[in-house]
Amino acid sequence: MRALSRAVAAVLTTVLVCACSKEGVETSGRHSWTRPGVLRFAENQDVKTLNVVLDGSATSLDIAMFSMSFSVRYDSKARPVADALREVPTVANGDVSKDGLTLTYRLRHNITFQDGVPLTCKDAVFSWHYVMDPKTNVSTTEGFNRISRIDCPDPYTAVIHLKSVYAPFLQNIFGPNGNVPFLPEHLLAKYMDGKGGQNTAPYNSLPLGSGPFKIVEWNRGTVVRMVAYPKYFLGKPKLNEVDFYSEPDENTLETQIQSHAIDMLARGTAINWPRYKALGDDPKNGLVAEQVNSFIYDHIDFNVQNPILSDVNVRRALAYATNKQEIIDKIEHGAAYPSDSPEHPLLSWGYTADTVHYPFDPEKAKAMLDADGWKTGSDGTRIKNGTRLEFNLSTQAESTTGKALQALLQREWHDVGVQADVKNAPTDAFFANGPPGILAGGHFDVATYAWVGAADPDLDPLYSADDFGPQGQNYMRWGNRRATAALADAQKTVDQAKRKADYVIFQQELAKDVPTIIISFRKEPYVYSTDLQGFDASPVNSAFWDPWEYSI
Repeated sequence: MRALSRAVAAVLTTVLVCACSKEGVETSGRHSWTRPGVLRFAENQDVKTLNVVLDGSATSLDIAMFSMSFSVRYDSKARPVADALREVPTVANGDVSKDGLTLTYRLRHNITFQDGVPLTCKDAVFSWHYVMDPKTNVSTTEGFNRISRIDCPDPYTAVIHLKSVYAPFLQNIFGPNGNVPFLPEHLLAKYMDGKGGQNTAPYNSLPLGSGPFKIVEWNRGTVVRMVAYPKYFLGKPKLNEVDFYSEPDENTLETQIQSHAIDMLARGTAINWPRYKALGDDPKNGLVAEQVNSFIYDHIDFNVQNPILSDVNVRRALAYATNKQEIIDKIEHGAAYPSDSPEHPLLSWGYTADTVHYPFDPEKAKAMLDADGWKTGSDGTRIKNGTRLEFNLSTQAESTTGKALQALLQREWHDVGVQADVKNAPTDAFFANGPPGILAGGHFDVATYAWVGAADPDLDPLYSADDFGPQGQNYMRWGNRRATAALADAQKTVDQAKRKADYVIFQQELAKDVPTIIISFRKEPYVYSTDLQGFDASPVNSAFWDPWEYSI
């Protein structure tokens, strides 16, 4: 799982404006502002490193989808498609053993790293060891920690032996959700010195992969430049070059896409959707504005170890007091799909509607708090045994959307006698790993942010009672053993019907206990030039599942 972060791009405007023309006269079927064969796209986030294994942000994965190869990718219908593998491993084709303990990954014979060295089974073995090295700065070893050994019967066959059945192997073991593509042993092995040398290796600034585009330049905070790899195993990409720009100010990005200094604004925020839609609706702008379904879901997490929020009746009352439709209408401007579950109602086979629901009902919220002994004080805030119904509400200090949500929640919750005080933190501190992190260390009462989910419904890392922060990602400290058992059981079989039954139990327990309020799944805005062809966005992890097919 990954969360969203941002940083600064210093000279973006100068670099981009020099490369564009604004007249818009079409030549050879293209507008004059387009650089033939060159895609320039930008996001409002930056990366700390270009080695996706060490970063894990949504932006670093987007770049990796251009430059690296994974076992599979997920297409626009959220279906797995073989990437570095010749075919998707299944029980039916024999690449997943009937007991689920052995996986056979059959690598393509014509795949090479971008220096011409073949990608083979030994790179798969090395990549596993790289992730599992305790000195490697990874946020999770999920999936890879289930491997007992990898055998190489020939250079292009990796036989993965698991300690126990691990159903979501496809998305996590060398899949894009695991943040681990196939890494080049011949370039990285020398940095595995037992002292963490891999974390500061020069490779991390210009990683060499086996994907369709080779990273040739990184001006930190400004641009990552990639060129087509002519020996890419699916054939030379249609684009010659891809330039990724970072710019934390989305208003600047809007100006850049409108002036055609960039060809695509990616991962826009829903709060700006009305303006993006207006750009796309005007034909003379030469732009398409599209909402891309995603597994990114916004939610409100309760620290259930907080004395006030440990009371399930308080959490249920807050759920009734939260108007999700108002959030979707006023903050996300309709660019979201409502949900009561962290499983996507439209895209996840694990979803069930057979749970407790909390429709907006402030009168019911008041009645529940009354019955729970919380009486309204003179200033409108409820009190119980001398304790005010008051707590902190936290999000990323840089998040416009998060702060807008806070203001709405403060009003809605105040209407039922609850005082929520804003206490925000910078993004790097908010999402920091380890005890100092706001989320990981439990230094919050209520927090609003988004998780980037995946196609497989496995959510064990986020909700298992065995994965409390700071070692795990269950930042709520929710300790429901029945839900934990169901999540663990679902990982132990590849039988989808059995897994679905487990996920029903998990969702029912989550809805009953309300350690979190799920608001909606995002429809991420993408605005791009009408000259761009072949963009067929995936809802899973990254929209850029087949960039070798793009042309402009």
